[in-house]
Amino acid sequence: MRSPARLRSVVAGILAVLILVQAFLAGRHLFGAWGITVHGVIGNTAFLLAIVLVAVSIVRPRDKAALAASVVLALLLTTQIGLGYAGRTNLNAAAWHIPNGVLSFGIAVYLATRSTRTVDAEVHP
Repeated sequence: MRSPARLRSVVAGILAVLILVQAFLAGRHLFGAWGITVHGVIGNTAFLLAIVLVAVSIVRPRDKAALAASVVLALLLTTQIGLGYAGRTNLNAAAWHIPNGVLSFGIAVYLATRSTRTVDAEVHP
């Protein structure tokens, strides 16, 4: 990787893909015979990547918007894990789990595209 911005872009892109896969797996669980275990494992992996994303954003603190969005994403994914476990027995938690996932996906896509623009600006001033 040539820069923290490029690394942030890659990690954010992977996060966006993992969150999208999460939605697919949740749908398969709700409307099919698939278990939810893989959904949980990928969710925990996404959370760990969000922590990595915050660390990478701290390395290059001049992009304050990316740092703030990375922190918000990590907080949303922390909440998402709690909502997922609580949603097993609480319908309100299960209901909030879905829009929180959608918001997390949007922020991950934002970070992936913002980081790409930042990388382009660094490489081609």
